[in-house]
Amino acid sequence: MKQELEKSLDDMTVEIQTVKSMLSETKTDAAEVRDRENRRNNIVIYRLQESNAQSAEDRKRQDIELKHVWT
Repeated sequence: MKQELEKSLDDMTVEIQTVKSMLSETKTDAAEVRDRENRRNNIVIYRLQESNAQSAEDRKRQDIELKHVWT
């Protein structure tokens, strides 16, 4: 009985970790979608290399740095 209970608790722990991981991924995806939505009306400047940064914050920081170069 004790072994079954421990196995059940272990299984629940694994499932909770899986749910936490999926929630984290979903939050990251939602943030990316919000960022794209916020940028949908932005202008395009040709021959200006776009950032390859993974996170929205890093892309925004690079854009601000470029803004200071051009002003």
